[in-house]
Amino acid sequence: SDWERWLSEIGAGAAEDTRPAGYAQLAFGTRAGVPVRLVAHEVPRLLHAAYQEAVRPYCLWGRVYDLARPLAENGGDGNHWLFLGIRDKSGMPLLSVRGRTELCTLENIVRHSGPLTPVDTGASPPVTGGDAD
Repeated sequence: SDWERWLSEIGAGAAEDTRPAGYAQLAFGTRAGVPVRLVAHEVPRLLHAAYQEAVRPYCLWGRVYDLARPLAENGGDGNHWLFLGIRDKSGMPLLSVRGRTELCTLENIVRHSGPLTPVDTGASPPVTGGDAD
């Protein structure tokens, strides 16, 4: 999204919080060692719309994640993370890499790998026992 691209352009790390200010969203970063402030108009409305569209929305650092969808690192080319309905004591979602049993907080994953992107699950359905050719 444009919001993600602008956050990247100003050097706002994945773990940098953003905040609404009326009809705008504020973000802070650095570019070539110079502090940068981003004021993005209408982003709160867009984030609200994304929250409303998500099946299991969760907001983290100015981004909306739909926990009902697999989430991927590196724009979809990295690990695929799944939310299994488990949260830590603070309410932070715990996710697992597809095929593994270890659980990690969404916060920790984003802090180490950057923002996650939803995986398009609308591709072809998986083939099961009697469906194979």
